[in-house]
Amino acid sequence: MSRAKYLGRTTRRCHDAAFIAKMSKQKRKGKIYVDYLRNARGATAIAAYSTRARTGAPVSVPLAWEELSVDRRSGHFTVDNVLERLNGLKQDPWRDYVSVKQKLTRKMRAALGMSS
Repeated sequence: MSRAKYLGRTTRRCHDAAFIAKMSKQKRKGKIYVDYLRNARGATAIAAYSTRARTGAPVSVPLAWEELSVDRRSGHFTVDNVLERLNGLKQDPWRDYVSVKQKLTRKMRAALGMSS
């Protein structure tokens, strides 16, 4: 089992009220979907600023943590308003993306029942 799958399943098992690992959108309502499949060889993901094939042509947009809210949905930015968003930015929300180094600590691994 991959580490991503193990982490996703363990998170869901330990916090069942908040997380789900099933793709079914009906079952995901009100929960955070832990998608460990996006971390597998050959998995695909949409790139930042890509247009999605959905009504209204929503655009994938990187956000800063401070911009997240329950009111901002995945279709908020579209081909009609994404340039307004870009022109209004004071700084790149991903300015630290390349420089931030993160990994699971021993304490985190132990809490998940993982060996080092």
